[in-house]
Amino acid sequence: MRDYDSVNFAPRLRRQVLFTLSVTDRICPPPGVSAAFHQLKTTKVIWNYLDAGHVSRPDYEAGFSDEVLAYVRSSNSP
Repeated sequence: MRDYDSVNFAPRLRRQVLFTLSVTDRICPPPGVSAAFHQLKTTKVIWNYLDAGHVSRPDYEAGFSDEVLAYVRSSNSP
């Protein structure tokens, strides 16, 4: 049985993807996140954080929310 790891699901993704990676995350270690990101065959963006751990910081969340909202607005445009 394969591990429940994002790298195993990455080849199935067909939509635009926004990843966040924290070098101090012990739950989703950077090598696995990076490997999944590089498996993607779609439009992709990765934000690297040095100190977020597994839980994001409020200042990072604001930027992330802005990015997601901009994408949603652009994809709903006529």
